[in-house]
Amino acid sequence: MRIVKNKGFTLSEVLVVLLIIGVVAAMTIPTLINELQYMEYKQAWKKEYAAINNAFKLILAENGGTLKYACPLVSWVDDSIAIRQLFLDHLNVQKSCNNSTTGECWHTSPLPKNLNGTDQLLNGSSYPSSILNDGALLKFHAGRSDCSFSGLVYGYSFQNQCINIAVDVNGFKKPNVIGKDIFQVSVFADKITPFGIVSDCKLFPPSDFGFGCATKYLFD
Repeated sequence: MRIVKNKGFTLSEVLVVLLIIGVVAAMTIPTLINELQYMEYKQAWKKEYAAINNAFKLILAENGGTLKYACPLVSWVDDSIAIRQLFLDHLNVQKSCNNSTTGECWHTSPLPKNLNGTDQLLNGSSYPSSILNDGALLKFHAGRSDCSFSGLVYGYSFQNQCINIAVDVNGFKKPNVIGKDIFQVSVFADKITPFGIVSDCKLFPPSDFGFGCATKYLFD
C-alpha cells in the first residue's frame, strides 16, 4: 500500500504571500484613511454651512431682508466685528476674539496652507474670530456694512460682498488646509454662497488653492 503524504506550504511560500499582502496593504490603507478623512471633513463642512445659512436667514428676517447697513459703516475691522455679532446672536459660541493674531480663536502657528502647499494670504490679519461650541473656528474678514467689497483675490472676482467667513471645521486640529478642513463663505446683502468654483478642487494630486472644495463638497 502506497502512503500519500500531504504537502504543506514551505516557509518561503508563506513569506512570499505575506510580502504580497504587506505590499497591497501599504498601497491601499493610506488611500482608505485619506478617503475617510475627506468624508469626515465634508460632512462637518455641510453641518457648519447649514448653521451659518440658518443664522443668515434669521439676520435677514430681522433686518428687512438685507444685510446691507444692518450695522453702521465704520471701518474694515469694526464692520467685521459688527457683522460677526449679527451671526453670533444665532450661533452657539463658546469664545470670541476681536483680533485673530492672538492665536486664541484662530491659527497663528503654524499658519494654514492652501491645498497646493502655498501660504494662505489671509493669514495673520487682525480681523475677528470665534470658536463655536462644537469646536469649529470662524474668522470674519473684509467686512463692509454697505456690502461694497469688490475686487480680485486668488483669481476670483468679488462684487458687492458684505463679508467673507473662513471656517475650520475641526478647530485647531490638523491639517489646517484650505479645501481639506478649512472652507470659506461669501456673504452678500441677500444671500450666502460657498467660496470658489468646483474646478479649483483637485485633490489627487493637490494642485490648486482648494477654495472650490467648499462648493464641491456641498453638492457631493
